[in-house]
Amino acid sequence: MIREATLNDISELKDLMIKLLNHHQEFNVLYQIDFTHQNDIERFFSDIIFEQNVHVYVEEIENELAGFIICSRQIRPNYFEIKSKGRIDSLYIDSKFRNQNLASKLLKKALEYLKDETYIELEFTAKNQLANDFWINKGFEILNHQCILRQK
Repeated sequence: MIREATLNDISELKDLMIKLLNHHQEFNVLYQIDFTHQNDIERFFSDIIFEQNVHVYVEEIENELAGFIICSRQIRPNYFEIKSKGRIDSLYIDSKFRNQNLASKLLKKALEYLKDETYIELEFTAKNQLANDFWINKGFEILNHQCILRQK
């Protein structure tokens, strides 16, 4: 069942976010977690659940969170012709719940919220071929490349 996240979900959301970040760090060193501050993840979710332009949707199966998606509406500066845009900030399905079409269902829910936005953006790691295939299959186009320089 897909529903909006509540404060009661914070602990499970934190655990899922840690799994997501662990997955990302396989591709990008910038996602390495400082576990001395992992409670900041709980504060992050506590804060965004109440933000007006942010929605956190969860997929719950047998009283367990199988995954989540964070989506938002962003107001842009007036000098842009397009005044707002949608954003998919995170999407994650726990490995034991994959291959059940849950990511597509969560994305559909997020797109319902963002239906008035002409453009919806997201970022994913270029080396993550599964993510690349998923987003391309859903109609997203790759427009930019993010680069980092690692200095010693």
